[in-house]
Order: sequence, then structure tokens, then C-alpha cells
Amino acid sequence: MKVIDIGGGLGIDYDGSKSSNSDISVSYSLEEYASAVVQAVRNVFERRSVKSPVRKAPARRGRK
Repeated sequence: MKVIDIGGGLGIDYDGSKSSNSDISVSYSLEEYASAVVQAVRNVFERRSVKSPVRKAPARRGRK
């Protein structure tokens, strides 16, 4: 496997409300989106007995 196409992408918070009640906003952060994508891919790998290509999460710069 060389590419995983997760489709779609991040929504844009056009009105700045970060509300799920708005048609022009989003109620999730970049971190929440990335976490959901990683978890979904991990679940598929586990169901299909595919070894994860990543052994350890990369260190986050500026954090200890």
C-alpha cells in the first residue's frame, strides 16, 4: 500500500462559531479531525489483519 485516500477533507469555519448547528461552520479542531482519520485507518488495518506502517507516533515539536 502506498497511498490512503481519505477523501473529503477539513470543513471551513466560515462564520467562526465552531457550531454544529450552523450550515457554514464546523465543530471540530484539526487535532480532532486527524485523530478520527488515524483511528478509522487503524480500525480497517486491524479488521483486515494488515500490519500498521507506523510503529510509533512522531514526536510533536515544542512539546515534552
